[in-house]
Amino acid sequence: MQKIMTFFIGFMLLALPLALAENPTTYSGSCYDVNTDGFIDPLDHGMVLSYLGSTTKPEMDYNENGIVDSFDETAVEDAMDANVNNDKYVDPLDIGYVLARLGTNDPTADINGNGIVDTRDVRYVTKSVNICLR
Repeated sequence: MQKIMTFFIGFMLLALPLALAENPTTYSGSCYDVNTDGFIDPLDHGMVLSYLGSTTKPEMDYNENGIVDSFDETAVEDAMDANVNNDKYVDPLDIGYVLARLGTNDPTADINGNGIVDTRDVRYVTKSVNICLR
């Protein structure tokens, strides 16, 4: 397990600068900022909820299946939690924030609240970044 963890951390630390070198808007969490107020917050979540079942809001259809559905609602909800560094975006910096705190009990990076920052927390943030790539 230790070797796997060391490899994973090493890989992420090497991949993070490459991800940051990309066009920063690629990683912008602003795709979850439905009302464009600069924050990913409950207002955005409420807007997605109000359009559940809609086929006319492609900007809210994060899995691009043609309809705003529960996946899209969960994506916004997850993005609110995954923005651990509170910079208004879910991006590789959030992954780095959690990675830097692996093995600690930092409550901000411990997204699932199990008392330790572990790979489950890293996966949670990574999932939200990947969903947002558009």
